[in-house]
Amino acid sequence: MNAGQADIARHGTGTRFCLSGKHNWLLIPKAGDVLIGPAVLDGRNSRQHAIVARAPNVTLGKLTIQHYNNGNGSQQGAIYIADNAAAKAKASGWHLNYLNVGFNSASGSGTGNGWIFTGGRFHDNRQEGIGGAMGNGVTINHVEIDHNDFTNTKYTTRNWNCGDEAGGVKWVTNNMTVKNSSIHNNACKGLWADLGARHNTITHNHVYNNWDEGIFIEISSYATVTGNTVTGNGKRNYNRSGSRCPWLFAGGITLNSSDHVVIAHNTVSGNCNGITGVQQDRPDGNPGLLQNDSIHDNTISGPGGKTGVASDNDAHLKTRNIVFTRNTVRKGMYYCRLNC
Repeated sequence: MNAGQADIARHGTGTRFCLSGKHNWLLIPKAGDVLIGPAVLDGRNSRQHAIVARAPNVTLGKLTIQHYNNGNGSQQGAIYIADNAAAKAKASGWHLNYLNVGFNSASGSGTGNGWIFTGGRFHDNRQEGIGGAMGNGVTINHVEIDHNDFTNTKYTTRNWNCGDEAGGVKWVTNNMTVKNSSIHNNACKGLWADLGARHNTITHNHVYNNWDEGIFIEISSYATVTGNTVTGNGKRNYNRSGSRCPWLFAGGITLNSSDHVVIAHNTVSGNCNGITGVQQDRPDGNPGLLQNDSIHDNTISGPGGKTGVASDNDAHLKTRNIVFTRNTVRKGMYYCRLNC
């Protein structure tokens, strides 16, 4: 590829393009196209998007994508897909292999249905690593996602409100899988499922030193969180006041008004709180319930913090089938179970 989008226009679907050098391009691949680096796509903080997804079964590999700026638009990725069901279905089945996506104004990438991220790094994006428009059935495997939502590389100030959408990965979708990945040092939550996300799997990841919760399951159902190592999260939680952990937020793993979640065989240590669940009245019309959750066979350690559940609306959590069993709790962690 020498001319960018003009080369794509001149060829039919399913063409393999080899990219090298450094370019300020916007590319819109056709169905089945393959775009392979090494190349640097640099938006020079003036172009909105590097790749726009409008066709299925595209492969991107070994590209660096940086310095794309969508102005005041939030949640839009340097790898961009429109945030509607038709667009996510039309641009399904992408493979994104060993990409280096960083220093973009909002998200590194959105996703269509069935997208698979393998290897690579999503970092230093000003809102989140992967998020915004998110399709169903996405897999993230062996990816590093770090240092997102900072104003600059001094890593001292959040860029985006963590009560909105920011951090490592946020999704409002079903059948999401995040595995074998490293999610760390984001200025918000590490992994965040929200607003009715169902049947998500979070397994064998290293989640550490995120400012808010390491893994946050909010108003969602049927998540499985297993075999993760979760350390040092929540210590600069945006709800925090002074040196104390904010209620039962800021956990290594925190459930907020979510049901049918299994949290098992994780090692959770040195977080502001351990494994926690909270029940709240939600003002946004999403009445998630903290119920039918199983927390078992985890190793949870402090120093300090709590592991257990609580409500701020007088809900009777002892009747909700929330079960803590066979957990090992040590090093000053207060194990309050259903009585926090």
